[in-house]
Amino acid sequence: MSREFLFFSIVALILVEVTHLKWIWWNYWVCRKHARVHKECGCSRWVMFL
Repeated sequence: MSREFLFFSIVALILVEVTHLKWIWWNYWVCRKHARVHKECGCSRWVMFL
C-alpha cells in the first residue's frame, strides 16, 4: 500500500466521520434557543451547507 493511498484513505475517513457527526447534530441535538431539534428549528440551516 503506497503512502499516497494511505493518506487519501485517512482523509476520506475523516470527512465521512465529520459528515456523520453533522448528521447526528442535525437530527438529534436540541437547539438551545428554540428547544427543538436543529432540523425543525431553522436557525442553523447554514451549518448543513458546510
